[in-house]
Amino acid sequence: MKFDHIEKTQAKVEHFGLGEKQKYLHSELENRIGALEENALSVDERTREITDSISKWLSDGESRIDFDESKIPEAIEIIDRMIYGDDVQGIHTLGLEEISGGRINEEFRNANVRQQAGLAAEVIGTAKDNMLSLVNDTGIKTFRADDKPYLYDKNDPYVDKVTFDSEGKRLERIQVRFIGHDGESCLRKLNTPAMDKYLYSDEVDKIEIPADFYDEIRTGKLIEKRLESLDRQIERVKELRKRGAAETIWEQMDRLKKINAMLKRSSVTLQDAINARLNPSEYIHSIIKEKTNISQNISAYVKI
Repeated sequence: MKFDHIEKTQAKVEHFGLGEKQKYLHSELENRIGALEENALSVDERTREITDSISKWLSDGESRIDFDESKIPEAIEIIDRMIYGDDVQGIHTLGLEEISGGRINEEFRNANVRQQAGLAAEVIGTAKDNMLSLVNDTGIKTFRADDKPYLYDKNDPYVDKVTFDSEGKRLERIQVRFIGHDGESCLRKLNTPAMDKYLYSDEVDKIEIPADFYDEIRTGKLIEKRLESLDRQIERVKELRKRGAAETIWEQMDRLKKINAMLKRSSVTLQDAINARLNPSEYIHSIIKEKTNISQNISAYVKI
């Protein structure tokens, strides 16, 4: 998903290595909590609070995902990259902190926020995908295309995210499209010639849309109903011998079938993405249960 005009923050962010996090796992925890809360929780209580909040963040509706406390150090690394981005081969990729500093032209506020929320969705979705892989021990790694500068150009016109298996084999190249205001309008926007470069190229394997839009499309069988409607239209124009009109309908039907095969559910809803763009500190607080300035390194308030 393309995004320009990001204002980079001047905050110097310290990134702790995984080994160091594990080394100071318990020795630092009580001191951190004591400084953060007047009535400090015990190590066990604090650990349970963190695992519960991460479990809630990862869970989807009634599907409960239990996060194991032994995986908290790896989870910290993932959340850290989600907030602050990463540095790969001298190239810095964006996190929620910098995305939240993107310029907004008040005349086009809604469009600007939606565009930047789409970028936030890439970042959050990548973090969630990797966290779920960690929970389920699948070995699958998800990266933003910008995190792979030796494979993709910055702001690649086709690929926003890419997944690899445990042996480094590429599994999926993903285009993220947070478009429309609900499932029906999202599908309508996808079923246009502007999307053909993703649908019919050999550059994209999946098109990822907001979780709530995907669910609406699947539950409501919107693609199937649209195909049935177009099929009826085909019969009518055949009777009228309007070949040009029939070809247009066939194109729409073929595009819908392609969309049906390529559609992928994001782990992020549209509202989650907008909230993370507008209020990143509150969004992070919902995951780690700490009220803090987002420019402060996550390791300073989640040293567990």
